[in-house]
Amino acid sequence: MELTGILAEAEQAQQVLAQAEAAQARVLAKAGAFAARLAEGSSVVVRDRDMALRGVAAEIAAAVRVSDRAVQRQIDSAYTLVNDFPATVHCLVNRPGFRGGSDPI
Repeated sequence: MELTGILAEAEQAQQVLAQAEAAQARVLAKAGAFAARLAEGSSVVVRDRDMALRGVAAEIAAAVRVSDRAVQRQIDSAYTLVNDFPATVHCLVNRPGFRGGSDPI
């Protein structure tokens, strides 16, 4: 019986991690969209979008104590995941054992 309880706790912890990963992806995708809106209307869209993204990433990085470049990469990945692969995000939340399915993306 003890092992059964441990297995149940492990499964629950895995589900919590998957839900947290999906929530983080959604928040970082929102940050990416926000940065894109900041650069809208600029005549130098690519440079201004990059600068806006760097600024947003720096703010998040300071808040969560991670490097700004790491957050910038996470924002890019999350934006792609949430906007191009929404079914994957759905599965992260709703299908136990799916965690890690978004890593190659």
